[in-house]
Amino acid sequence: MNNSTQLLQNDIKNFILSDNISNAYREHLLEEILDDYFSTLDDDMIQEYEDYMFPIMEVMSNEEGEFANPKVTTTKNDYAECVDSLVDRLKSTK
Repeated sequence: MNNSTQLLQNDIKNFILSDNISNAYREHLLEEILDDYFSTLDDDMIQEYEDYMFPIMEVMSNEEGEFANPKVTTTKNDYAECVDSLVDRLKSTK
């Protein structure tokens, strides 16, 4: 990845994570980004994502047990690092 691409990605990430936009607009941007990303994936890769996400979503939707009311604490920096890591992993799958 070249430097200008990295700078652009950082600018986009910082904008999306900023307090200057509404949650509705943030969700819209994320939806657009994911639509574009997933449109480039083949069926096998989509199936891998589904296989990975299904158990996670099952646990998150469970209304009982230890994950019923999770207490998640994170800072914007922690979240930004997680987003960076996710983006890097997604790029390596292309």
